[in-house]
Amino acid sequence: MATLREPWAPGDRNLSVRVQRLEYCTVIPGGCEYYDEGTDETNIDPSWTLDLDVPLDPATSVVVTGFSCFGAAEAETKRGTGADLVDLFTSFAADYDAAVRPLLSQGVADYEVAEAVAAAPTGGFVGEVAHCGEGDNGFAGQLRYVHADAPVLALQTVTAWDEDSDDPEPMMPTDLINLQGVEYRDGVPMFYFYAGLYS
Repeated sequence: MATLREPWAPGDRNLSVRVQRLEYCTVIPGGCEYYDEGTDETNIDPSWTLDLDVPLDPATSVVVTGFSCFGAAEAETKRGTGADLVDLFTSFAADYDAAVRPLLSQGVADYEVAEAVAAAPTGGFVGEVAHCGEGDNGFAGQLRYVHADAPVLALQTVTAWDEDSDDPEPMMPTDLINLQGVEYRDGVPMFYFYAGLYS
């Protein structure tokens, strides 16, 4: 399992990542909460943690999964490099700062911001209806973000979610393009990111 220790910010050339190991509940000291005896359930092993600074360069392998439209492929998944990822982060941050952040700073509600941007697309933002046509509109969010040949990213909201706050915060690229995990093959890591439909 891999998570970010802190969000990416424009200009960053590394990601601060924490890697944790999944282990069988039968092996973890004290077991796992809600563990059913006799199953093969796993959880994070609290005894093992590795903190890394992952370079966003051509040598780093990443996989990004997004979401385009219902009725098409449910998810778009593409493999790239850390350099491709920082290009996507940078583009999203710049377009968000131009199209979304000014409306949020005026106190416009997040769903109204999404409606306004969908009605007048700018940068890489496009409305779900314009991108997908008529159909199950709004179920995956009113906006998509399209950049070069990267997977299409679904925005179910235009603000970051914080369980400890009642006030919505502006979205950083890593709030949308979320690190989900890491896979090691022959000691070489591949980092997996998700920016698709959460149901």
